[in-house]
Amino acid sequence: MGKASCRKGRGGEREIRDILLAAGWEARVKGIWEPLDIVWLGVDCEVKRKQGGMSEAYKAFNEMGAGAFFYRADNKQWLITMTLDDYIRLHGPKIDTNVDA
Repeated sequence: MGKASCRKGRGGEREIRDILLAAGWEARVKGIWEPLDIVWLGVDCEVKRKQGGMSEAYKAFNEMGAGAFFYRADNKQWLITMTLDDYIRLHGPKIDTNVDA
């Protein structure tokens, strides 16, 4: 893998971490030699920044208005994809912004 690809990947990992932190969750980027990219809520997660590859999911979101995209390969478990904004809106920590100081 070239330096540009590595930089792009690490940038994506930091971007996801920052979004999750801003939403009130704990998340950290793992070391470059660890097998998965980030730890979020105690779960190891993979982050991919790839042109193409998920065109069906993007079509479901953008053209059909889907809130989530479920899929599975033969003899594999079901997986779900949803926009990060929707996931945070539905499942994120509820932060009370009306607290009197």
